[in-house]
Amino acid sequence: QKPQFNFFSLHKRRQLTLCESEMKDKIGLRLGVIVIGLLLVVGSANGFFTSHLVPKESNTYLYRPQERPQPSTAPQDQIQAVRDLISRRFGSQYNSQINLVYSKSAPNSHDYFIISPGGSQSSQQVTITAPNGVSLASGFYWYLRYSVNASFHWGSTSQNFSKIHLPTTLPRPHSTTHRSASVLYRYYFNTCTHSYSAAWWSWERWEQEIDWMALHGINLPLAFTGAEYTFRELFRSFGIPDSALDDFFAGPAFLAWGRMGNIQGWGGPLTNDWINAQMLLQQQIVKRERSFGMMTVLPGFAGFVPKTFSHYFPNATVTPSAIWANFPPSLTRTLLLQPLDPLFARMGQKFLEIQSSIYGTDHFYNADTFNEMIPSSTDLNFLKQTSAAVYKGMHAFDSNAILVIQAWMFYFDGGFWTQPRIAAYLSGVANDQLLALDLNAQSAPVYTWTNSFYGKPFVWCLLHNGGGQRALYGALDDYVAGYLKALHGAPKVTITGLGIAPEAIEQNPVVYELMVEMTWRNETFNISHWLEGYASSRYAFGKDYSPQSHSNASNLFTAWHLLKTGAYSSGGWSESRIELTPSEKYGDLWPLGHSNNATLISFAWKHFVASHTEFFPRSVNRAWRYDCVDITRQVLNNIFDDLLGVWVTAVNRSDLHSTSVVGSHLLSIIQDMDTILGTNDGYLLGVWLTNAKSWAKNPSEKSLLNYNARNQITLWGPTGQINTYAAKMWQGLVGKYYGNQWKMLVMGVEKSMKEGKPFNRGQYYDALGKWEREWCEDEGEERNWEEGETEKVAERMVEKYGELRKGEWEEEMGRDVEGANLVQMWTRDVGTLGWICNAEPKCVGFNSLGELKMSGGRIVQSNGVNLYLNK
Repeated sequence: QKPQFNFFSLHKRRQLTLCESEMKDKIGLRLGVIVIGLLLVVGSANGFFTSHLVPKESNTYLYRPQERPQPSTAPQDQIQAVRDLISRRFGSQYNSQINLVYSKSAPNSHDYFIISPGGSQSSQQVTITAPNGVSLASGFYWYLRYSVNASFHWGSTSQNFSKIHLPTTLPRPHSTTHRSASVLYRYYFNTCTHSYSAAWWSWERWEQEIDWMALHGINLPLAFTGAEYTFRELFRSFGIPDSALDDFFAGPAFLAWGRMGNIQGWGGPLTNDWINAQMLLQQQIVKRERSFGMMTVLPGFAGFVPKTFSHYFPNATVTPSAIWANFPPSLTRTLLLQPLDPLFARMGQKFLEIQSSIYGTDHFYNADTFNEMIPSSTDLNFLKQTSAAVYKGMHAFDSNAILVIQAWMFYFDGGFWTQPRIAAYLSGVANDQLLALDLNAQSAPVYTWTNSFYGKPFVWCLLHNGGGQRALYGALDDYVAGYLKALHGAPKVTITGLGIAPEAIEQNPVVYELMVEMTWRNETFNISHWLEGYASSRYAFGKDYSPQSHSNASNLFTAWHLLKTGAYSSGGWSESRIELTPSEKYGDLWPLGHSNNATLISFAWKHFVASHTEFFPRSVNRAWRYDCVDITRQVLNNIFDDLLGVWVTAVNRSDLHSTSVVGSHLLSIIQDMDTILGTNDGYLLGVWLTNAKSWAKNPSEKSLLNYNARNQITLWGPTGQINTYAAKMWQGLVGKYYGNQWKMLVMGVEKSMKEGKPFNRGQYYDALGKWEREWCEDEGEERNWEEGETEKVAERMVEKYGELRKGEWEEEMGRDVEGANLVQMWTRDVGTLGWICNAEPKCVGFNSLGELKMSGGRIVQSNGVNLYLNK
C-alpha cells in the first residue's frame, strides 16, 4: 500500500494544490517487471598484497548498472589527497605513522578497506589498504573511531576550522579489520542542502565538508554549485541575452528552487560577479571531490527557460508550470520547454557540452522536470516520452550518461503519480541508464509500492530534516532496520546505494554518524552499545586523551541512553513553538504534536551537564559544548511549550495577573535560550549573515545578500509564503526576531485585558507582518563570535529550571489533590514542574503526573502519585 504519511503535513501554511480529479485517481494496478540480476564480482588484488586479504562481498543481491563509471584520478594522487586530509584535520605529524596502500579492485566490485597493525617503516603504527581514496579515508576514520577513540563531525571544530587533537603516538590496532561496503554508491546531499546549509560557504567550509565526506565513505555527492554559470552560457549560446535572466534566476539563498523550476526571480537578480565566483568555487569543489575518487552528480537540463523564451523561439512549445507554495504567479509558473519539442534535446546536449568544458564530468546528471509540480498530461505515453527526451539530450553528448532522478515527486504528489504513471515515466530510460533517489525511504519508501522502481536501480536515502529546523529527534533503530530490510530484500529489491539527503545539515550529528557507518555494515548490531562508543569517541579527543577515561563517564553514558529513548526513538520532529507565528489560540499553536519525551530529555540534560567534570579536558572539547548547547536548547524549548499552555489557559479565563506574570516568564525563557546559543559559534545568526555578505562586491550586492539570508530563515517569500519553514535556533534570531514577535503578542494581549477589550488579532498580525518585512531589510550587524562558557551557563540553567529549591516544597507520597487541576504539563520532571508552578500565581502545587494544582481542592489518597505543595 502507498504510505499515507505526508512530510509537509507538519507545515500547514505550505499548501500545494492538486487537481481534485487527480487526487481521486488512485489506480491500484501494479506493473510486474522482471528484475535482471547481475553477478557480484569479487574484488581482486594485485601489486601490494596477496589476494586472500581482499574481504569477500556479502551475498546480498544488489542491482547495479552494467558498468559503474570509474574515478578519473590516478591512485597515487588519491593517496596524496588522503594524506593532505590527515594534515589538514589532524596534523601533518601523523602521516609518518600511517601507511596507506592502494590495491586495485575489479570493476563494479564493492569498496573495502583493511586495517592492520604496523607498516613497512618502524615509525608506522597502522596500515590502511583500499582500492580508492574514499575507502582509504574511510578505513583511517574507522581506525580513529574504534582504535584511537576520536572522531570528526559537525561541532567538532570552531568556525576557524581548528584541528582535532589526537594522542602524540597513535596506538597500534590489536588485530586486522576487514570491512566491505554494503552498496556501490554512497550518495550525499539534497538539492535543498545547497541553499539551506551551503548557500554562503567559503572554499574553506566546503573543504571541511568534503573531508567529512571522504572520511565517512561518500563517493557520489551532488554538486550543484555554479549551475547558473552553465545556464547563463547555455542561453547565451542560443541568442538569449543576460537581461532575460534577471527575472529567471532565483536569488542566492533560493537557487535550489529556481533550479527545480519551483520559483523564478525571487530574491534576485543574480549579478555576474556572483555567478562567476560560484563557478570558480565549483571548480575547486569537484576537483577536490574527484581527488578522493568520488564521482560527482552534476545538473542536467530539465527544461526550464526564461519568461521571454518564446520571443526568441516563437515556434517552441512551452507551458507554464504549476503555481508553487502560493507564490505570486510572477514568481512561480516557470516556463517549461516541453521535452517532446526537438529544441529540448538540442539544449540538453549543449548544456552538458558547456558544463563538461567547465567542470568535467563523471557521467551522473540530475534533472527533475516535475519536482513538486504536476505534469501537464496524464497520458502514459507522454510521461514515457518526457523522461526519454530528458535522457536523449544527455546521451547525445555523453554516451555513458546516467540520469539521476529524485523519487520525491512520486511520494509528494502521490495523488497524481499512480503506479501506472510511475511505471510509464521510468520506462522511458533503460535500467542501466537511470538511478532513482528514494529520498524519504526512512519514513515512506517508494520502492516498496513500485516493485522496486520497476527494475530501476535506486539509492535508499535518509531525509531526516526539513528546512534546517532544530530539534533532537531520529528513530535510530528504525532507520537501521529500514535500510537493512531494503539491503536484504533479495532478489526483488534493486537497491544499489545508501544516501544521506537531509534538506539541511549541521544538526543531530549522531543520526548521520550512525547512518554513514551503515556503508560498512550489512548486519544488525546493538545500537545502544554503539552509542556509548559514539559518545566516547566524540568527546574523548584531546592532548590528555586516555582510554581509561571510559570508567569515569557514567553521567555521559547515562545521558546518551536517556537521549536514545527520549529523543532518538522517534522519526518525526516538532517545530519549536518559539519559531511559530505567535498566537494566543490553542489551534494555532499545537498543529504539530510532540515527538519526543520531555521528561527523559530533561533527565539526560542534567546528566550531560554534570559530565563535563568527569570525562575530558573541557577547554578543548568543542563537540561537548556544541551538544550541550543543543540539548539545553531543546530542554528550554520543551519548557516553553509547557509554559505556553499555562499562559493560553490564563488568557482563556481572562486572568490579567496570571497572563502578565506567565507572559513575562515566557519571554525570559526566550532570552535564556538566546544566551546559551550565544556560547557556541555553531549557533549564531551573525555567522550566517557575515558569511552571506562576504560574497558581496559592492554595497548593492551586500544589501541583496543580506536580504536573501534574512528572508530565507524567516518569511521565505515576499509575504511569508513558506513562513518559518527554514527557521533556525540561532542566537540573535531567537532573542531579537522570535523574542520581539512574542513580546508584541504578550504585551498586546495584556493591554487588551487592561482596557477590557477583545484582543484584535487582525491588527496584531498586520503590525507583525510589517515588522517582519522590515527585519528582513535591516542591514544591521549581528554578533558572530562566542560569549560565555557553555558549561557555566548550562549549570546555571539546570539550577534555575531543573532543580526544586530546598525547603520550598512539601512532598506527600501517595497523595493527590482532587478537583483542583489547573493545567496538564508535558514534562514529569519535578524540578521543571516546580519552576513552572512558581511562574503561575494561581498554582499552589503539582503532582508527579504533571498536573498543576490551584487552591480549593481536596487532598486524597492516590497510589503511585506524589504530591508537591508549595510551603
